[in-house]
Amino acid sequence: MVSPDLARRVQRPPGLFTIALLAPVSASFVFGIGLSLVVPLLAIVLERRGVSASLIGLNSAMAGVAAICATPFAVPLARRFGTFRTMAAGIVVAACSLLLFFPVQSLAVWFLLRIGFHGSLTVIFCLSEFWISSAAPPERRGLALGLYGTALSTGFAVGPAILAVVGSEGMAPFWLGAAVMIATIVPIGMARHHQPVIEPESRGSILRILAIAPAMTLAAFAFGAVDAGTIALLPVFGTREGLDVTAMAIVISALGIGFGLSQVPIGLLADRVEKKKLILGIALSSALWSLAVPALPPTLPMMAAAMFVFGLLISGLYTVGLAALAVRFSGADLGTANAGFIMMYATGMLVGPASMGRAIDVAGPSAMFFVAAAFCAAYAMLVVVRWRAE
Repeated sequence: MVSPDLARRVQRPPGLFTIALLAPVSASFVFGIGLSLVVPLLAIVLERRGVSASLIGLNSAMAGVAAICATPFAVPLARRFGTFRTMAAGIVVAACSLLLFFPVQSLAVWFLLRIGFHGSLTVIFCLSEFWISSAAPPERRGLALGLYGTALSTGFAVGPAILAVVGSEGMAPFWLGAAVMIATIVPIGMARHHQPVIEPESRGSILRILAIAPAMTLAAFAFGAVDAGTIALLPVFGTREGLDVTAMAIVISALGIGFGLSQVPIGLLADRVEKKKLILGIALSSALWSLAVPALPPTLPMMAAAMFVFGLLISGLYTVGLAALAVRFSGADLGTANAGFIMMYATGMLVGPASMGRAIDVAGPSAMFFVAAAFCAAYAMLVVVRWRAE
């Protein structure tokens, strides 16, 4: 995430607005596919190989480790090698890592591949947000961000669709996922003459920002934990509840559609309602819905509907939290706050899958939703405490 203040100071070559948008929109599409295809696909493969849910969750948590490690290097790499070259290299590394998962039998090597794959995706994601901020003129920024969010949501929907069409057996889904990723280098390359030139910028302490606004930044932690844990462990939940791979791919697609459809309405609502009240309501609603999911019949229609609603609710934590940061901070502080927001999201990605996987092993598949409810409820308590303190 990059501050609008930084984006305004970026040197932009002249060019058509629509061409300049090709790169960040395509990159967000890659990021969506990378998460929604690879995370459940790898969980399915590991489940078939007899790996415990705890280890599956721990392996999935490497996405958070990778994001924490890669985030500080995204902008320096782009400054050194150029934004286009860095994003293209990230796509190649992610695609190559993806192709190595299936033939590699060692779980220890899988942990390293996870770090390489998700680290590359993180760099692509950070730079795509920077690019979209710099490419969009103020009077058309809403349109640009809408296209960006649509591409991201489409990527989330396409990933599970690949699983539904080609299945999860053999190398087919890996080859197809890698091919789609590599293909996006073409539209990004078409916009390479419009890539932003990154100027040096001094940054304050991320820890200082976290101390000033814990309720805002920890919204990303809560969302990251529940989002990553749910995507990673839903295939395990579905398998143990009797749903096949195709059915679970549809369920995960429904979750992604819920994510995508909620962004604009929640953003508009955040402009009109006090953000603390809104994010508290979202956290409590998400907690209650998480508790309700295990009571529903584990059928395809019911689970798809349940995850669609869950996606509508939980994604609001990220959207409103980020909007609150933009109100609280400005200039270089906003850039630092955004970096802290990403770090908290990555930390949640580390904690969520591991804790949900352990819960499944100890108490059964439905326990993952009780853990999700606990994350949301704990965050709601934090919001209340900070609200009263002010």
